[in-house]
Amino acid sequence: MIASTEGGVNIEEVAAKNPDAIMKFPIDIHQGLTKEKAEEAARELGFPPEKREEIAQVRRKLFYVGNVILGEGILK
Repeated sequence: MIASTEGGVNIEEVAAKNPDAIMKFPIDIHQGLTKEKAEEAARELGFPPEKREEIAQVRRKLFYVGNVILGEGILK
């Protein structure tokens, strides 16, 4: 998973302007994005402790929805 502390959707632009703002979080293809990995990402991205679990839940949902969409594209 790639994320940025600067937000936005154009990760290539952020990487060109401020490569230090890009963070990479390896995800095991067999386990997917675990709760622990999602919470680790939220912590490293600087979210406050009281928001990390909520952010992790949203991140996991987006991860799995994205995989379903990618999978459907492959099957077509």
